[in-house]
Amino acid sequence: MKKFLLLFMILAAIPGLYAQGPGKKATVRFRHASLRQAFTELEKQFGLNFSYNETNIALYDKDINFLLKDATAGQVLDKIFAEAR
Repeated sequence: MKKFLLLFMILAAIPGLYAQGPGKKATVRFRHASLRQAFTELEKQFGLNFSYNETNIALYDKDINFLLKDATAGQVLDKIFAEAR
């Protein structure tokens, strides 16, 4: 069930990734961030909008800890969800 929800969240973000433009890059740093906090930061950095159910997002119980320099939104999302696999 968790894998399905994570896959859904990733697929839901894809249209926004195309809308923000392929060349937009930013530096992001997460320290003990929740998935909700990571989405908020991506919304600010890349102008994306995420829709999610609070109950479902709470199922992702891992802290997010990394630094990526000059990364696209897709690269950041790949890094976030790579640990969930």
